[in-house]
Amino acid sequence: LRRADLDGMNDADIVTGLDGPVGIGLDLTNSKVYWTDPLSANRVQRANLDGTTVEAVITPEVASAGDLAVAGGKIYWIDNGSNKVRRANVDFTSPEDLVTGLTTPVGISIDESASKMYWIDAGTSKIQRADLAGTNVEDLVTGLTDPRHLDLDVAGNKMYWSDGTDGEIRSANLDGS
Repeated sequence: LRRADLDGMNDADIVTGLDGPVGIGLDLTNSKVYWTDPLSANRVQRANLDGTTVEAVITPEVASAGDLAVAGGKIYWIDNGSNKVRRANVDFTSPEDLVTGLTTPVGISIDESASKMYWIDAGTSKIQRADLAGTNVEDLVTGLTDPRHLDLDVAGNKMYWSDGTDGEIRSANLDGS
């Protein structure tokens, strides 16, 4: 894992020896960085923002960890092995399934102000969203080619995702229009 100033200066390694980190999330309230490294272990790990005190925080609960997001004292993650969206407290107490029956979930992002979570189900070529409790699932964007990662600009009312086949970054309004 690396970090840098927003202008790209002062880049530095903060955690080394990972095989293929996929998801990353920040908990600025507790000064922690969380990540998944599915090639070396099916678990979620965390460290202080400077890379010290690396620890595995979820191991038995994760079938195959993918992308993750941290918001409101909770960590939300894509569990590719069980095709679910899951969450737990940031201390990893009270893990729970939020959305099940997905085909190939690959990305997740949280709109904390609207109490919504967004994810990509690449197997159905959709971007979907639900309430933070996993209820009221909606299809927002359909017919995607090869969606990979998703992020939100809540202030600008936009979602952005990458398309691996076309090599493009695409966007839509948060309601899918």
